[in-house]
Amino acid sequence: MEKAYSVHEINLFIQKVLDKQPALKDITVIGEIGQYQLRNGHLFITLREEVNGKTAVLSGIFFRYQQRLSGFYPEDFSVGDLVRVRGSITTYFYGSESRYQLHITAILPAGEGKIALWLRRVEKRLKAKGYFDRKRPIPSFPKAIAVLTSLQGQALHDIIQAFKQHNPAITLYFFPVLVQGDKAAESILVQLQRAQRYHSDIEAIVIARGGGASQDLWCFNNEALAEAIYHSVVPVITAIGHTKDQTIADKVADKSVRTPTAVVECFVKLETLLQILQHHKQTLNRLLRHQLESQQKRLEWIRYKLYNLLQNQIKSRKTPLQHYKNLLKNQITQRILTQKERLQHYRQRLQKGWKRYLETQRRNLQFYKTQLRLLDYQSVLQRGFAFVEQNKRWVRSKKQLQKGHLKIHWHDGSIQLGYK
Repeated sequence: MEKAYSVHEINLFIQKVLDKQPALKDITVIGEIGQYQLRNGHLFITLREEVNGKTAVLSGIFFRYQQRLSGFYPEDFSVGDLVRVRGSITTYFYGSESRYQLHITAILPAGEGKIALWLRRVEKRLKAKGYFDRKRPIPSFPKAIAVLTSLQGQALHDIIQAFKQHNPAITLYFFPVLVQGDKAAESILVQLQRAQRYHSDIEAIVIARGGGASQDLWCFNNEALAEAIYHSVVPVITAIGHTKDQTIADKVADKSVRTPTAVVECFVKLETLLQILQHHKQTLNRLLRHQLESQQKRLEWIRYKLYNLLQNQIKSRKTPLQHYKNLLKNQITQRILTQKERLQHYRQRLQKGWKRYLETQRRNLQFYKTQLRLLDYQSVLQRGFAFVEQNKRWVRSKKQLQKGHLKIHWHDGSIQLGYK
């Protein structure tokens, strides 16, 4: 007898088939927004397309945490907009019915005019926050830097060769990322956060890729990535090569260079450092020569005065000339030996004093550097503390709280709450 299936069994079978279908995972769909509704921060959306006089429809859901991760703002889109949506087809049961939908991970505008308008909105928001104005100084002599780039790109080779030639003393930590495509922004964001936790010696982060068309660099206009760059605990340098137009990542970064090879120019080169050391060496030698010449002139003056004194004594006492001659010779010789010993002593003291001075200055520099880090509020946040901000001012007491929105900041991000 032929096997019969229940309706529920058929629904489960269809669900398993769709869930295991790799062609429906991480896909990009282009369509027009038909319905657009927010519920508890989650976006429920319907994509539509007119085909031969009929309307094809695909439902989707964009969860709130995915919106934050992709830098999505609901007010940037409306019904009727043509969009590129990335996600995976999933199935679920709605009451007694089995349905499928698109589980969305990113929404971007489609069409050049829409893209330009969307990009201007993002830049306006970031500029209002002051993200384009803050530029932190790049350390001149970093112990190590993190490089975020593709392991298959030319940028990796260019950076390695540049540092090998001009500054091999700097340690490079490479974090592989995607630098093109729908997943690139999320890949860079994750590795950027990882690089900040990886090693305490990392004092700067470089985000690099070679040349490309404007559409290839779209991942560097991601708003969530811009937020992560701005809140990085160490300065960020972008080297998105060979393009005349700056991306949003370039504008938020502490420094932007035209090519990956130019990254090495942000730091003091080895040959420049050697020139500085050579200059200090010449200065020290000049000071030592000056001291030696001064002591030698003093010694000559003492010898001259002593000789005249002894000559006068010989004449006044009218003693045998040979006696005083021998006496004079012995005393001069002794004085010369004494002054040579003193000169050697002064030379040793000068050298030791200079070394102690340099060591003291180095320790003072390290102390001030440590104090500056301790005074940095980011260091306090790294130890588990947080601060509350309301109306762009820090809240230092419960009495200062007002009804409305407030934001709580930690070292790895912030959240916005309502206070009633």
